[in-house]
Amino acid sequence: MPLSVGDKLGPYEIVAPIGKGGMGEVYRARDVRLGRDVAIKASQERFSDRFEREARAVAALNHPNICQLYDVGTNYLVMELIEGESPKGPLPVEQALEYARQISDALEAAHEKGIVHRDLKPANIKVTPEGRVKVLDFGLAKTSQHDGQPYSAEDSPTFTINATQAGVILGTAAYMSPEQARGKNVDKRTDIWAFGVILYELVVGERPFKGDDLTEILASVVKEAPDLLKVPLKIRRLLAKCLEKDPRKRLRDIGDAWGFLNESAVIADRTRIWPWAAAVGVLGIAALVGWLRPGSTTTDRPSMTFSIVAPSGITLAEAGTPMSAPELSPDGSALLFAATGGIYVRRLDSLEPRLVSGRLGTAQFWSQDSANVAFDANSGQLTRVRLPSGAPEVISSLPGNPRGGSWGDAGIVLISAFQGLSFPAFLSVITATEGNPHPVEMPMSLKQGSCYYPEFLPGGQDFLFVFVPSADSNHSAVYLSTLRDGKAVDPVLLFQSPTAARYTPAGGGRILFVRNDNLYSQKLNRQTRKLGSESELVVEGVASQPSMATHHADFSVAHNGTVAWRPGKAAGSQVVEFDRSGNQLGTSGPSDQYTHLALSPDEKQLLVSSWEANWLVQVGRSGRLALPNGIHWFNWFEAGSRLIGGGNGAFVEMSASGSGEVRELRKFASAGLLVPPRISYDGKQVIAQTDRGVALVPLGGASEGTEPNVVIPSSDQVHSRSFSPDDRWLVYNTGDKGMYVRPFPDPGPRRQVATTGARLSFPLWRKDGKEILYTDRDSLMSIPVQWNGTPTFGAPRKLFSGLRKAAGLTADCNPLAVSQDGSRIFWIQGVEQPDSNVIHVKIGAVR
Repeated sequence: MPLSVGDKLGPYEIVAPIGKGGMGEVYRARDVRLGRDVAIKASQERFSDRFEREARAVAALNHPNICQLYDVGTNYLVMELIEGESPKGPLPVEQALEYARQISDALEAAHEKGIVHRDLKPANIKVTPEGRVKVLDFGLAKTSQHDGQPYSAEDSPTFTINATQAGVILGTAAYMSPEQARGKNVDKRTDIWAFGVILYELVVGERPFKGDDLTEILASVVKEAPDLLKVPLKIRRLLAKCLEKDPRKRLRDIGDAWGFLNESAVIADRTRIWPWAAAVGVLGIAALVGWLRPGSTTTDRPSMTFSIVAPSGITLAEAGTPMSAPELSPDGSALLFAATGGIYVRRLDSLEPRLVSGRLGTAQFWSQDSANVAFDANSGQLTRVRLPSGAPEVISSLPGNPRGGSWGDAGIVLISAFQGLSFPAFLSVITATEGNPHPVEMPMSLKQGSCYYPEFLPGGQDFLFVFVPSADSNHSAVYLSTLRDGKAVDPVLLFQSPTAARYTPAGGGRILFVRNDNLYSQKLNRQTRKLGSESELVVEGVASQPSMATHHADFSVAHNGTVAWRPGKAAGSQVVEFDRSGNQLGTSGPSDQYTHLALSPDEKQLLVSSWEANWLVQVGRSGRLALPNGIHWFNWFEAGSRLIGGGNGAFVEMSASGSGEVRELRKFASAGLLVPPRISYDGKQVIAQTDRGVALVPLGGASEGTEPNVVIPSSDQVHSRSFSPDDRWLVYNTGDKGMYVRPFPDPGPRRQVATTGARLSFPLWRKDGKEILYTDRDSLMSIPVQWNGTPTFGAPRKLFSGLRKAAGLTADCNPLAVSQDGSRIFWIQGVEQPDSNVIHVKIGAVR
């Protein structure tokens, strides 16, 4: 029974379609009596009296984890409207168990009233933005007895109501119990089977029973045993009990599930250390300690590789970012890493990491004696912790956000300070006696650029750093210099490199660096300050970020030659074009590290930008035209005939052909612009984001140096912003993962239009004003907009999944563009990476 917006079913007015299910069409509707939104499932068939009686029995269920059934019509159900997504694995085991506990609570409440779901699957489960699980479609369940007989699988709503929807049938079949697949009578144990299948999928990320068609899936359910070796030890007993083929041997009551958790495996599961556990078993702690003894040589030490997976419930810092490298202690005995929840230290002869700071920053590193760790903790202060159990101590204030640091033999700290795109990153020295940073005096040849990731070589004041010229970041290089009286003395260019290098005394003294996603080592003669002629491959597939003001590679090396690294490849991206169903239509331009997109008014060209350069790209073409350096980002104006750019305290304009003179429009005194500027609707002002907030800058009638008129201060946490076509409304994200709309530039109350799963969701108001698009994790979402003087907003809905966020994107990036009619979506698609929540360690990597 197809319905249209505005149609009424009794007191319910249809607002928007939501989707299709095994029951028929699903709609968002408004209950005009109670003033609340509801979900309506409309069937093409009239409900029987028995179905209506049993549905009303289900409506008596009142549980926080069950989507409530409000009303039953002649051929429709009225239910609680749930905002959220179906859970999807793989998830950390503790998060999967939390969802499973809530699902079991819902089932237990229903089973106690004699109600069995019979169609339990992820599609019938939603997780709200607050993390609450809601089990849906109990309206399709039946009580355990009807007409005095147990019901059978023939009553399955998926098969009887809409048996022509093959995708729905296949989706249901994968979660059917063996007795249900055989067409036998079923009871609450069929729900327990489905519960086990769902928990397996949440942890492993795939279904235990698979096949190419319905027959193969059902055969797998009936005959094949699930591969429980893929699941953590903690839940194997529970899943084995839930997935018994014979219902007589299966768990009888869902409330008894938690007694089958293997608590003896909790410690091992919490760290998920395979094959690290095997490594400990082979070598033993004593062998590791013996391997680290000062008197042993590199040739008599064993070579071995093992992996450390992040503990359950935490995620390592995004690969290719300034804090993402796993930092081995100089003596090779412990690992320092950043993850959700803070900064951790884990000894290699232990299973448990130790939290040393609950805050993340942009740098963490060891002292040369491996007795202290230092970090910035995003607080503007350099802090240290004495291991194993010291309290945090502030060492010094910091002149900016660190881009690497090193703690030398004499207690001197070298640190790189990054103050924003308008300023070069410089080196500072911090001494234990003074405790304040002092800029390192650099030779004139190294003053026109940025210095990143300093690293002291052991046994002196020599240090490495990577230098990035301001005029041409593609010619960055690794230098060796000596710190003497606060000066960088006799710097020597060792080799061209887009990322920083590390040093180890192992192997006679070697430099390690990443090139083409692989880690190499090369001999360094510290006396002659020259490299040997041949480089050697150490490991393959190391994550890195060679640009975007990062110039970072995710590895470290200890003095004994042990190497730790994050797997991956250079964090590039590609401009990809999709249709509204998620089908890829093509690509534009070459791969690079892109951060910004802007589609021309004629929809034939794209402005694409990275942190360091801008280009013009024809839609669907592989080439690109470079725009002048020194401007952070460009945008279109004058109907696409010209470009406007901003940076270094000025606005400029140039022809959209990419040729001709760059003309300065306006200078002002505040710091550089961070977001692509745009001309206001009336053509008289520039709207831009400055270091002080969202601002308006007049294009005429004001003297040079006039400060921008800040309309929304930075304290309001306006992230990832976009304007309506008439510039009267602003949509933006905030730090609380909410999406809001507010008037602009006049003050007015904000209204929330969506809740997102991530702070950065990149909202974009379509040029015809009829839709707001945004991303939520890997999905593209849509909010319909209707205009009647002021905008009104419909419910968010998902268009498609499969987006990959490119590394390095921040709140100041615009990676999304859309055609005026919304039919074509352009997105900066990140390079697909391997599992990045793991750290590999190779003992004896450098000999």
